[in-house]
Order: sequence, then C-alpha cells, then structure tokens
Amino acid sequence: MNVLLLHPEDPIPVSSKIQWDLIVDFARAPVAAYEECANRNSCTVKSLFDFAGGIRDLYKTKELLQPGAGILLDDQGIDWWEMFLPSLAPQLQQLILLERLANELDECHLWTTRPDWRARALEYFWGHDVHVVAGQPYNVNFLHRVKHYLGAARKLDPAQLQQVLWDKFDRNHIVRAGIALRPKLSGRFVVLPSAYINVSRMEVAYTKLLPEQPFLLVCTRSNARLSHLPANVTQISLDPYFSGVPEKTLARLTQAVGRLKVQLAASSKELRAVIALGQLDSIVPFMRWGLSVRKAWENLFSCVEAAACFSADDSNPYTRIPLLLAQRRKVPALACHHGALDFLKTVKAESSDIYLAKNEMEYDYLRRVCRVPAQNMIIAGPPRPVVPIPAKFTNDKRRWLVFFSEPFSAMHWRADQVYRDLLPRLLNLAERCGLKMMFKLHPFESIGAFRQLLKNVPGGEASAKTSMVLTGAMADEFWENMSCAIVIQSTVAIECAERGIPVFLCSWLRDSYSEYIQQFARYGAGHVLQHPAEMEDIPGMLPRLRDTRLEAGLQSAPDAIAFRDWLSGNPRGRMAAQV
Repeated sequence: MNVLLLHPEDPIPVSSKIQWDLIVDFARAPVAAYEECANRNSCTVKSLFDFAGGIRDLYKTKELLQPGAGILLDDQGIDWWEMFLPSLAPQLQQLILLERLANELDECHLWTTRPDWRARALEYFWGHDVHVVAGQPYNVNFLHRVKHYLGAARKLDPAQLQQVLWDKFDRNHIVRAGIALRPKLSGRFVVLPSAYINVSRMEVAYTKLLPEQPFLLVCTRSNARLSHLPANVTQISLDPYFSGVPEKTLARLTQAVGRLKVQLAASSKELRAVIALGQLDSIVPFMRWGLSVRKAWENLFSCVEAAACFSADDSNPYTRIPLLLAQRRKVPALACHHGALDFLKTVKAESSDIYLAKNEMEYDYLRRVCRVPAQNMIIAGPPRPVVPIPAKFTNDKRRWLVFFSEPFSAMHWRADQVYRDLLPRLLNLAERCGLKMMFKLHPFESIGAFRQLLKNVPGGEASAKTSMVLTGAMADEFWENMSCAIVIQSTVAIECAERGIPVFLCSWLRDSYSEYIQQFARYGAGHVLQHPAEMEDIPGMLPRLRDTRLEAGLQSAPDAIAFRDWLSGNPRGRMAAQV
C-alpha cells in the first residue's frame, strides 16, 4: 500500500507515475477537487482535517497545555507559556490529527511531496520512516523559495506588503522606534490597544457611548490605523515607546525553558512530540519579541495617565499584554472580541476584570461551548446603529448579491481550489437572481490578487469586468443595495440578519473546530447550506426569507452609565447591568 502525504504548497496531483492507494492532503480542499483527484488516480483522497473532532479537540488542547502553566512567569506576573499558547495551539491540534492518522495506517509505504514537520510528526507517531518523492527537498531549494515569496508578495496590496516587511525585518520595532516621535499627550485616557483594523473599529464603536470621555487608540501596527475617528478618540502609534528588551528578564525566562520542557515531556505523548519536533524552539525568540512589546507598553503607561484599558483582542500579545499590565497597576481592564465569536476562549486564560459579550448569542457560546465561567462576564454590545427596514427585494441589476470572503489560507484551505469551485456558482447564482455580483474581501486579501483569480475561473474573464470587488469599511449605501448575502462564518451574517437581508452560510467551508455556523443557526442568523449544490435552490428560497428581520439575541448595548462604571472599576455598576 502506497500512501502520499501532500504538502499544502504542492498542487493536488492530476496524475502520477506511482499508483497511490491513499493521498492525504495536509491542507483542505472542496470535495469536488478530491473527487477529481481520486477518479484520475484510482485511489482514496482525503484531508488531514477530516480527522478533526470539532470543539472536543479544543478541550483536549487545553488539557494538554495546562502542565506548562506558571513556569515562565516574569516579574510583571505575565505567564509567557500562556502568552505563547495561541501560537502553539494550531500546531498541537494538527499533531492530534496526525496521531489519529498514524493509528489508522497499517503496513504501507509512506511518501511525502516534501520534508515538513507534519511528515516528521507522522514518523514519530507511526514509528517508521517517511520517504520524500524523488526530487530536491523544497526547503533547501533557493529558487523555489524565491518563487514562493514573490508569489506571496503579488497577492498583497502595497500597505499589506509594507506591514509584512516591517513584521519580518523590524520585529522588535528598532527601526520604527528610531524614526518615530512620541506625541505630547495630556489628560486621563481610556487606552485602546489595537493591532488590526477590525479591532480598532470595534473599540471605537464602544467609545460612542461616552462622547465626553477621552480615549487613546494605540496602534501597535500600521494597519490598525483608522482614517476617521470620533472627536473623543486620539490615535497614536506604539512605535516611539519601544526601547529594547529587558535582557535580565529574558535570560531568567530562557533558563526556565529547560524546566518547562521537562514538565511537558512528562505530561503527554503529544507534548513529547512537540519537543522532539522542535516546535518549542521558537519560544525564546517569541519571548524576546514579547518582552520588547511589554517594555513599550510599560513606557507608554509611565507617560500616559490611564483611566482604564479596553481591548477588543485578548489573544494577540500586542493587545493582551496591556490588559495584564493594567491589572498589575490596579487599572480597570476590560476586554471583548472584535468578531461575533472567539473559539480561542476555550483554551486561553482570562486577562481582564470584565469581559463584554456583545449579545446573548455570544454569551451562550462562551458559557456552553467554550465553558467560560460566568464570573465577570457581562452581556453588553457597542451602540446599535440605526438599521433601516430593507427595500422590497426586486430582480434589479442595480442591487447586489454579495459574497463575503474569509482568510481561507489561515483556515488551512487551498484558496485557489475554493474559489475555482465557488466562483462559477456565485456568478451563475447572481445571474439567475437578476442581481449584480459583489465580492467583499477580508482585510487579509487584496483586490488586485482577487481580480486576477477571478479572471482565471471559467467565465470569469467577462465577470471580472462586470462584478464589483470591495474592501474596507461598509458604508450605508452598501447595505441599502444588498439583496442577498453569501457568507461562510463571518460576523456579517448577524448584521445581515438584523437588517432583514437573506443570508446563506456555506457550511462545507467552515473551519474544523469553532462551531460558529452551528451557533449562528441556533440563533437564526442565516440559512445553513450543507453542500455547494444547495446554492441552486437559493432563488426559490428568497421569497420566503427576504422579509425575515431578526432581533432577539443578537444585540444588547449597555447604557452609558454602566459602561462608565465598568471603566472605573465599579462592581456595583457591573452587577446592576448584569441583572
């Protein structure tokens, strides 16, 4: 029996000189792509993520990671093992899947398209060698690597490319700190840390509750900046506050890594594999970077009178560290999530005094799915915008069928395969509905790269000229012109449901763990499609769905007095709001 392990950067084979019995893709692709490959190669084709167990795998991940707690504790009370977990958890989840795959393999010859940590992990669990298909190893092929990076760069717009270069070559903000000037600030601010534009938007949405309260939006990366701000929000960069790494602290933590490895190795086979595969080798560089971020926030807090700290992302170290430092300084620390739901709450520890669930749906998800204790968790969303009643649906080319994209690569999908399967269906659906096709891109995608992709699909050349492709914030006109929305598991499903816009959830493209779509469906935020073929039924479904306007469970804005009390650390305001 011959088994091929397919690296995510290698194409799904159309044909092969070797007769494979099983091909396992380390990425994910639509069923149609695997069926075509299976038919051409007369074998079984599946994804590694077919072995995923959903949210139960997150529970197991949390259990596996717990033995490392408290060993990498610094002088500010920050546990760097806990800080490292969002980076390590995705690899640990894949290790769980690889162990399941190894347990299903009988006597066989195992091959991989290129050397990779996943192939080495399978060797570790399976107990036999994995061979590389003939050819020079890709990871030492200089020309291949250059081609890879050039291809990745072409997919980015100039601002995205600039940010990637800063992140890669100025990781500790040494250059940026040298050319940035510290602003002159006076007054007492609520500090809003942000590393991404969606985080900034969520935090600023809450500021509208208190128009007289000064807020300080601190952008840790340039793509967190907003072009328009309320009058009570001042925007600055964290760059000028970087001043190096506390080397003594780093040296002490580096010494503790040895004890951490001993503790982890004694706790589980999975973590022994993590250590054997070198996946903890990056923890010291991670702490060096993280301590430089910590030092920058310490410098900012010493220069700015902070009334409170409010973060809409308590996973990213850039925006989690200030919450922990605020708590250390007895400054009220509040957190929420910038999207509809956050499955990482399943594995990470609390970092704030109060966590704001934006609505009943999110609160239920956190309590029931993520098993977050109710203590210090409040239902309180940002101010609700005025949502007009949508115009009556008509077959009108001036109105839109909108597809909201996702960061497919971050979800382990082969984005080209997803779009090759999905785009013709969307274009055909828009034509049948008599609507103009609109693509709303995720912030991680660029318009230029998407338009080129659109041209390469069947029928896409003409459609690329007539379809609209947008990115950035959505103006009122956007909602007014929308007649129907196709999403995967984006927050926008809720916004559409509130406006009475029919929204369809592409369940077959969901991620492997979060159960977001199940939670949306539980609260009626969208109609779930289980298979791509069901898109054919949408024109007939629209007449009965377009008049549905969902209200319950999706919005719960706090009053300004309660929000002010939480920012001041007033527990009576917290308890009163929860009641």
